[in-house]
Amino acid sequence: MFDIDESFFREETRDGFTISEMMKRAWGCHMMTLNEVEKICNRHGLKYFADYGTLLGTVRHRGYIPWDDDMDISMKRKDFMRFVKYAGEELPPPFYVSSLYSDDKGPGVIAAVINRRDIGQDKSLNEFFCGCPYICGVDIFVMDNLPDDTNEREAFEGLYNVFYDASNRFDELKESGELYEYLPKMEQLIGRTIERQGDLKMRLWEITDEISMLYMDDDTEYIANMREVVVDGKKYRKSQWYKDMFILEYETGTIKVPGDSDSVLKYIFGSDYALPRKFDGQHDYPFYGEQKQWLETHL
Repeated sequence: MFDIDESFFREETRDGFTISEMMKRAWGCHMMTLNEVEKICNRHGLKYFADYGTLLGTVRHRGYIPWDDDMDISMKRKDFMRFVKYAGEELPPPFYVSSLYSDDKGPGVIAAVINRRDIGQDKSLNEFFCGCPYICGVDIFVMDNLPDDTNEREAFEGLYNVFYDASNRFDELKESGELYEYLPKMEQLIGRTIERQGDLKMRLWEITDEISMLYMDDDTEYIANMREVVVDGKKYRKSQWYKDMFILEYETGTIKVPGDSDSVLKYIFGSDYALPRKFDGQHDYPFYGEQKQWLETHL
């Protein structure tokens, strides 16, 4: 049983930023969801790591960055594929996993474990989820192996980029007619026919993710979340950063982090990541803004 003392949900100010009671309850909901992820990982010997703002918050604040409102973790590909299988069988309702490989097909290549399907209508669920009526999730970013040869790695990145771009801009390309000009060229790149019947957009996302798994069984120097590479212009992470795993305090509990969190955080945020920051408004804060509006008009 995952339990958070009611005192945790009191509004408070950290680093000059006020965290509302409802945001604290949403944090609690995220931590409950992570707890379900962790139980499956522990049961089957799988590893996850805090990532992005969640890793920064863990190291710099021993919990959430005060103005952060989501939770991010990463998994290496082999662990992720096993996790999706086990999560589909073992996650207790109303939790569920959303991914390309789940009954609940997720959008694109980012997966998530989500706490519920409805917004606030079920009062018993609201109470169960720390008094939070909103749909919350833990995003999972998958880390894939990259070829060691530089030329091969560049070709791999280029191939992934072609399919990611077509999948991501599917509606735009379909409306303009360009999609059906691209498809024969894409088929030449992978040496097989792309089935046009059914959900073509989902099929392209699936091929995109299949490409990212080409080196899954290799022991390579570098790993990457390929979306991060092609969308954000990031380069590659080193496998050795994730060789070990440590457990650190996180709010009222703990969370797992890479053995070389310092290198990971420098890679993501720069060498000065540990310096105090002020709220920069980069996220649509709070994440539940639209859900709140919907709830106000339907109750």
